[in-house]
Amino acid sequence: MKTIKRFEDVRKNNGYGKKLNELGINSAFYWAYFNSKEAENSIINFNDVIWDDDVDKIIEHCKEFKLNEI
Repeated sequence: MKTIKRFEDVRKNNGYGKKLNELGINSAFYWAYFNSKEAENSIINFNDVIWDDDVDKIIEHCKEFKLNEI
């Protein structure tokens, strides 16, 4: 799976000091990334509920990180 440096840096440097949305990161996307990475998936797998208000930010992240599929 493609490494998303921004997320890796947040996890390493921020811990849980700031809320993800304060950093401009959608939490559903963030956790799907790390869960998929841990499961050694080749693509991000959203195995949880995605709320309607998450969709725009998820699409934005896909474009930002040049992901063609999830």
